[in-house]
Amino acid sequence: MGDHAGDDGRTRPGLRPHTGFIVAMSLFAAVFVALVLSEFHAPSPHGLPVGIVAPASVTRQVGQALGNAVPNGFDLQSYGSAAAARTAIAHGQVDGAFIVSPAGPQLWLAQAAGTAPTQAVTTAFTAVAAHSGQSLAVTDVVPPLKTDSLALSPFFVILGVLIPSVVAGSSSALIFRRSRTAWSVAAPVVAALAIGAVAAGIADGISGLGHYPALAGIVALFSMAVAVPTAALGRIWPPLVAVAVLLFVVVGIPASGGPSGLAPFGPAVSS
Repeated sequence: MGDHAGDDGRTRPGLRPHTGFIVAMSLFAAVFVALVLSEFHAPSPHGLPVGIVAPASVTRQVGQALGNAVPNGFDLQSYGSAAAARTAIAHGQVDGAFIVSPAGPQLWLAQAAGTAPTQAVTTAFTAVAAHSGQSLAVTDVVPPLKTDSLALSPFFVILGVLIPSVVAGSSSALIFRRSRTAWSVAAPVVAALAIGAVAAGIADGISGLGHYPALAGIVALFSMAVAVPTAALGRIWPPLVAVAVLLFVVVGIPASGGPSGLAPFGPAVSS
């Protein structure tokens, strides 16, 4: 039922392996597309952290207005001063801050955190200010770098490292499968260090991200976190590499939120 010989005596493969390959690739595409679209076809914020500097009574009113507009969409966190709220934005603890002052309401944002959180916060608080008959002054307190105008480089650096890291893990498992365990462990680690050094250098050169040692270390750790488990699975049984692909690529990319920072907008994190 498998292979059969042709007229020239050579063996031709049967249809079963080809059919299995096509079915497997179609299933891979179906799962990937389904996950991406189910996460982001109608994005809505869930627990997006936003700071507020205002009297307690105003904070309650703003919280109620946000809850009515987008139920469970925002996690409102009170700060005692505008300086404290700005520090929280700079450290990535909140995606923006609503400041109530005698001069009128202000909204401080971090465009560098991604376009999706910025747009969601701006839309919501513009509506809150308009409801009270006031105009909202919006200020970007953490803008993207001039060499990375849309703040997309960090995501694409990680995306560019992800696939080589999976390949490094799977190939090292196959190449060193019959070698000592130490080689199987060392190979993906060394590959991850090299990937981190190279990727950080290219990212710094093209996008001017700066802080090369820190960037190289972070990228290398990410690469190691992908390559080492992949290598371990491949050493146990080579087909288990598919589990790593499923986890890191098929599930990991949608869960990351993509280049726009959509991680807090998927249904998986809704209340």
